[in-house]
Amino acid sequence: MTLAVRRTELVIPAMDRARRARRIQRSLAAVGGVVRVEVDAESRRIAVTHELADELPLVAVLARLGYSARGVTVEDDPPGQPER
Repeated sequence: MTLAVRRTELVIPAMDRARRARRIQRSLAAVGGVVRVEVDAESRRIAVTHELADELPLVAVLARLGYSARGVTVEDDPPGQPER
């Protein structure tokens, strides 16, 4: 069963350095089902395009790294994604 492509946007208040942003980006990209991770360290926002049933695995990765996410938003079938 193939899940729909979703885009989850996370706000990470404690992400205050580019080095931390890269670590978070690498860790989220390693999650199975993650297609793309876009990080904006200046605004402390991360957008994750994925095929996960929900955002809980992403939030769990952040928790293991010592971060919490706020303002989680989810968009099903984000524009620009290929049809499946």
